[in-house]
Amino acid sequence: MRAPRQGCYGGDADFRNLVIDRKTANEIAYDDKIGSQYIAATWRGQVTYTNRREKITRTFICLHGGGQVGALFVHPLPR
Repeated sequence: MRAPRQGCYGGDADFRNLVIDRKTANEIAYDDKIGSQYIAATWRGQVTYTNRREKITRTFICLHGGGQVGALFVHPLPR
């Protein structure tokens, strides 16, 4: 198995774009640590993931580290 290409979304070499639908995004305040990482908020909503072959709309989850840190983890959830 090949190692993931650097800078690829989740090691997916076909990844092209990830667009969050702001109208559906909801913030859930968290303000705590997971392990040693501070999480300011959790976001949930709809995202469109585009790769070389298709466009997929899914629900996403985002762990956000606050203003200076930004998004720590964004993941489209399977159906």
